[in-house]
Amino acid sequence: MNTRERISAVLGLLTAFASAGPNDTVWTQLFNGTDLKDWEVKITGHPLNWDSLQTFRVAPCVNDPGNCLELNYSNYTNWNGTPWSHIGYKPRTFTHYLVRAEYQLFGTQAPGTPTYSMQQSALLLHSQTMASHGLNQDWSIALELQIVGPSNGVKAVGTANVCTDGIGYHNAAGTLVADHCTNATANPMTLAPTWTAVSALVLGDSVIKYFAAGQNVFTFYKPVQRNDGSVKNNTLPIVPNTPVTGGTIGIQGEGAPIRFRKVEVADLVGCMDPASANYKSYYLKSDPAACTATSIAPGGPLPESFAFRTEGNILSLTLAGAFTASLRNLHGQTIWETRGQAPARYALPRHTGLGFLTVVQAQRVFTRKLILGP
Repeated sequence: MNTRERISAVLGLLTAFASAGPNDTVWTQLFNGTDLKDWEVKITGHPLNWDSLQTFRVAPCVNDPGNCLELNYSNYTNWNGTPWSHIGYKPRTFTHYLVRAEYQLFGTQAPGTPTYSMQQSALLLHSQTMASHGLNQDWSIALELQIVGPSNGVKAVGTANVCTDGIGYHNAAGTLVADHCTNATANPMTLAPTWTAVSALVLGDSVIKYFAAGQNVFTFYKPVQRNDGSVKNNTLPIVPNTPVTGGTIGIQGEGAPIRFRKVEVADLVGCMDPASANYKSYYLKSDPAACTATSIAPGGPLPESFAFRTEGNILSLTLAGAFTASLRNLHGQTIWETRGQAPARYALPRHTGLGFLTVVQAQRVFTRKLILGP
């Protein structure tokens, strides 16, 4: 299967859900439907995770079962200094992935917001982490999949437009585009109670495709850092022409209430060797280490020589005595750790993709590659 055929297969996943077959994907639900423990908040002018006005909250979905991740400005009496709000998924970053979201724009704009922010929000792709924001930084250094409603202040003709904050991109002719925002092709823009689906196929620093209602509405190429003055008060440097290969997935708030009933991602990095049990035909970037990783599956214990076993996402440590255990993702970030006394059982975080579990006890260190399920 060539790259074009693989991309076509991936696009077919826009209407497919997870199953165990080799040609199906596993979606990571970034919003777990219960709480925001996997997210961190950064509001301009305030420290990390300060959100006393409950801008980001979990609330019942309206006319739909379950809970939503909601941006709500009901506690704002005035916008007061343009406190742009951001929330980012913190367990890991992504390079090659398919992300999709289903959202409703609802309610009324926060009082005092600029006209250009009317009915406007964004998914953040290839974003810096929220923890790396400057205290008074306005926008994340990121690519925006701009979400807009029919009364937006930017005169868009459809949702899923592209805006670039500290990042530039190239068009099909290879020209670096200087515009801050570019409209997608015309497509429906809706308010509640209608749910709107948007998605993006993001392939590192090569090609990025935006979709709305299942239609490709914008395609661009080769994102690079670009210090065009759109991001202010950042402490993370912007180095012009540096390729942007990956980052955090997040959501940007600009004063428009919006709720998400789904934010999910399919990681497209993995084992591309058909001879391996870990092979998936939709992977677009090879990770040879994933071919020899051990999958966590119900009833599938790891070798007892490693002194631990897993069932689902439950880790059982059977060695006696004190220990330290940690779980890291491919980027070396620790996504779970604990100190305890074995024997013990722990629920590992739901984190699709390759990970490394390390258990340290006295002079012994046990390490195992794992493919973690949602």
